[in-house]
Amino acid sequence: MNITGEVGILWSITIEAAGLWLWWQRYTLLACATSCILITGPILGLALPLQQSITQNQAIIQQHSKQLSVAEQTIIQLKASLNSYQLTSQTRMGWASRIDNTQHELNIANQRFNQLLSTALTQPNISKAIAIISIESLALLVLLLTQILIVRKLRNVSIPMPRNGTIPETNPNAPTELLKNTVHSLSVDRNEQNDDDTMALQVAEHLSNTLHKEEISQAEWGRRNDVSAKNISLLLNFRKRKKLGLEGISKREVKRIHNLMDA
Repeated sequence: MNITGEVGILWSITIEAAGLWLWWQRYTLLACATSCILITGPILGLALPLQQSITQNQAIIQQHSKQLSVAEQTIIQLKASLNSYQLTSQTRMGWASRIDNTQHELNIANQRFNQLLSTALTQPNISKAIAIISIESLALLVLLLTQILIVRKLRNVSIPMPRNGTIPETNPNAPTELLKNTVHSLSVDRNEQNDDDTMALQVAEHLSNTLHKEEISQAEWGRRNDVSAKNISLLLNFRKRKKLGLEGISKREVKRIHNLMDA
């Protein structure tokens, strides 16, 4: 929000709407890409502050270590100077003030060093932060999957249009005869299709019984009656292929096989 402002919110809403529309239209690849972009933004919004906090903490630790090293070197140098001054004062006069000044600087350096040692540097709780980011990411993923499932559910319950044409729109001013004729036409087509299926199933059963009774193979019966092996297989497997929505035997071929068996 601090980076993108209101424009980021508008982009987020636009991308989410585009993703839902792509899932509705079954553009799976584009929909997946859009959904990934949609959840990447919030995850980065959680991860980037953590990464910045870790980087700043590491810089502070390095600076603290340098300060300790400098303070320690200062103490060593002051101690060496103080020892040198004390040895010199044993044989010469006039070193008392320098020894006092050095001792004072040494005391200040020791206090500074002790303050640095007592300074508590808190490490960021990386495990806790990762757990929070993981939970937030999982929540976003669950929300996204829920939206996708809702879209698919609504799409599946919607009424599909007929393959052979469109149902004319009905309005209060449209003639009722047009609607009646349309419904009658659809009913007749459905009845004819059912009759064709029933005939195909009966012929398939008759052919199966004939093959079993005469103890001959499908290929042999096809050679005797000039029927291709493909059409025989399509007929015998008519029910199974019908359920799977696969290619079926033609109505004309069913009638021809029926006539051959009745001859």
